[in-house]
Amino acid sequence: MKKFYSFLAVLSISAMTLANDAEIDGIFYNFNNSTLTAMVTYSGREYFDVEEYVGEVIIPNSVTYDGVTYSVTSIGGYAFGCSGLTS
Repeated sequence: MKKFYSFLAVLSISAMTLANDAEIDGIFYNFNNSTLTAMVTYSGREYFDVEEYVGEVIIPNSVTYDGVTYSVTSIGGYAFGCSGLTS
């Protein structure tokens, strides 16, 4: 039983580190395949320790990943929790 709980702990930690589905042109996204929409997010690393986005970031109206085009419709929480972002 102890091994089972250890296994579950490892699985939950692994799932928490996967905060995005893909990085395209330096921007991290999560995709919804049902609605073909994309949400801007962060890399999955500890967002408060990482300057992922610096300078100017231009979010496109749509992105294509694995041959599928997604409309970018939202920005997730903590996506831009960085001090180096200017616009």
